[in-house]
Amino acid sequence: MRVAIRPENVRFDPQAGQPNRFTARVTARRYQGAQTIYDLAVFGTRIEALEMGTSARYEVDTDVDIVLPPDCCWAYGETADPLLAA
Repeated sequence: MRVAIRPENVRFDPQAGQPNRFTARVTARRYQGAQTIYDLAVFGTRIEALEMGTSARYEVDTDVDIVLPPDCCWAYGETADPLLAA
C-alpha cells in the first residue's frame, strides 16, 4: 500500500498527541519568496512539503516534526495510479 499527500497539506510544528505525527529530516529546500518547498526524508522515502511565509525556517540536514493529517492522505494499492483515482 502507498500513501499520497499534497505538499501544502504537510503540517510543521505539530502539537503533542496529534495523529500521524513523525520526525523527518530536511534534505533540501527551495526558497521562492512567498513560500519554501522542503524535501523531507521520512520512513526511507522522500516527500515534499510546502510552507507559506517570507522566510525559510528549517535548515538542510536538520530534523523537523511534521503531521500528515489523516483526512489529507490518500491510500492506494501498489499497482494503482493515484493520478487516475481522482
